[in-house]
Amino acid sequence: GGGGGGGGGLHSSSRLMTSEDGDVKRRARVRAEKAVKNKKVFLVKSGYRALRRTLRERGWVEQNYKVVEEKPATTPPKKPPLGGGARDKGKTAAENSDDDGDGEDDDVDEPLDESSDEEWSDEEEYCLCSQHLHAAYPHFIWTLKREPSIYNHLRKDQIVNHFARAYSITTKVGLTTNLQNVRWYGDVDPDSFYPRCYVLGGEEDKEAFVDDYRLTAAMSLLKLLVSRGVLAATSPKEDTGLTPLPPLPPSPPQPKKSPLLLPKTPALRGQLLGGQNPGKSPDQSRAAEGLEGEGECVREHPLQLAMKACQAYLDSHEHKDIEGNHHHCLTGEEWSTVIKCFYTASFNNGKFLCASQTVQQAKAILDQLEVTFTQFCIDGCHNMWIMKPGAMSRGRGISCKVRLEDVLDVLATSRVHKDGKWVIQKYIERPMLIYGTKFDIRQWFLVTDWNPLTMWMYKECYLRFSGQPYSLDDLDLSIHLCNNSIQKYYENSPTRAKELPKENMWDSTTFQNYLNDRGEGDMWISTVYPGMKQAIIHSLLVVQDEVEHRKNTFELFGADFMITEDFRPWLIEINCSPTMESSTMVTARMCREVLEDTVKGYSLPVFDHTLSHSPSQWLSTEEMTSNVLQGTLRLRTSSPNWS
Repeated sequence: GGGGGGGGGLHSSSRLMTSEDGDVKRRARVRAEKAVKNKKVFLVKSGYRALRRTLRERGWVEQNYKVVEEKPATTPPKKPPLGGGARDKGKTAAENSDDDGDGEDDDVDEPLDESSDEEWSDEEEYCLCSQHLHAAYPHFIWTLKREPSIYNHLRKDQIVNHFARAYSITTKVGLTTNLQNVRWYGDVDPDSFYPRCYVLGGEEDKEAFVDDYRLTAAMSLLKLLVSRGVLAATSPKEDTGLTPLPPLPPSPPQPKKSPLLLPKTPALRGQLLGGQNPGKSPDQSRAAEGLEGEGECVREHPLQLAMKACQAYLDSHEHKDIEGNHHHCLTGEEWSTVIKCFYTASFNNGKFLCASQTVQQAKAILDQLEVTFTQFCIDGCHNMWIMKPGAMSRGRGISCKVRLEDVLDVLATSRVHKDGKWVIQKYIERPMLIYGTKFDIRQWFLVTDWNPLTMWMYKECYLRFSGQPYSLDDLDLSIHLCNNSIQKYYENSPTRAKELPKENMWDSTTFQNYLNDRGEGDMWISTVYPGMKQAIIHSLLVVQDEVEHRKNTFELFGADFMITEDFRPWLIEINCSPTMESSTMVTARMCREVLEDTVKGYSLPVFDHTLSHSPSQWLSTEEMTSNVLQGTLRLRTSSPNWS
């Protein structure tokens, strides 16, 4: 047990396989016997050429090794740059897949041609040696995922690269659910590093999301009021919501917006949104509510409702309300009015007609919310959310939503009822931009023990850019998802800044140089990197009892972060089996070094610790106890690139 075919190659040289050189055969047999005796037989599934090479350099022999015929790298056909204006788009070919990624990496790369790798002078002997090991069990196994045929038959001394039940943090459902318990481990608020997220598995979860959407719509409406000001001051006694605008100078024609009427859906929608006017047709209802066309303005009444909702939240936060449920401060019909007026102001560029003092009251409330509402800094004025299947990867099934009824439409589909593992997460509307373009960060970390929890964080990471300029007026995923599995299908926009890399990647050193040029170089050391480390520590500690501990096991993870305008890192997700193939010059270097440093810098029991070249990148700190959460976290002394 625990063996299996390896190599990943399909073709072998018949000349090597039929060599009659007696000396070579003898050396190969002796080498195989030595590998078994010293426990240096390994099995690597899939690619990972850098890992194979590193192990081979250190005297290991691969079981069932075959000479791989290099295939030229293929590049998928790219779509032309976006034309813009697609307010309700947001689907790509990736969205139509129904495969379950089970928490695997969302960024599968197309490998560069690595045929320039060094030639081995002992290739013939190595192939023959590997053949002698076909019946031996490997002492070190690296696979893309936990394969039952291997993991169900492991011996205690076999080393593997996956823990059981790691899906507790590597699926969106698992991470979201477990982070709700982080407060039990110390004075830590998950909302301080993880955008609020809801698992849409039951009616209670759906209602919690709707409550959040409503409150965010109310805050967004007040933000729009304060930022735009009023078109004309009116009496505060006005009691209507939407009225036609007074005559304005002619303006260029605008594209017709999508109808704002709430479509017919199951009873849940009527309960949550306040329902339709039952005596009128959809078109009559829309006309009666003043939701059609560009000549609309928002008046006093819905603004007062929005302020009432926000003040109720503030009172709830300060424990001024006895019942403690600020969501019930408005009726369903009143919430529906607030949301529809938010649509008018946000999507139809509606104007405001209200009393001047209303603007000042709204500003005062927003000032309090900025201090009280933890995620005020990530929210803009669009109330944008991102829907994700709970265990799919590589951008599949993801869509951006700004309208509540669109989310409820998805939840009413049979696919969601069948799966029951969807999540919806608040979109970060105010990310840090580089030359007007969105980016995210991929950060590697290594877990080598869960009891005590022992984590290593790689000192380098890399940035992934969108190929399109950032805009919240277009929901296309090529703007909002930076992973290569989406970006590889699109050409970079010609309007993008020329300073951005054509391959849409920077390493962290380039990013730090960019910050230095802007006079913000200290932000990486003081805020970004420590913030990412703390977010990872919090995530690991809450699942410490969930993941199945096993000696002689380790796992390499890839965490994805967004950075907001204030340089705070926000954890988006954690991937198992992060892609280690090279699609760009950045990943060609960094992925190779991470694999090498995982072997050379990490104290696996059967790995010797003699470094053949420069120190590894897993930074070194002494054993310590986390000051943030209760429990022991071991950050073991190593070489300078793991921390």
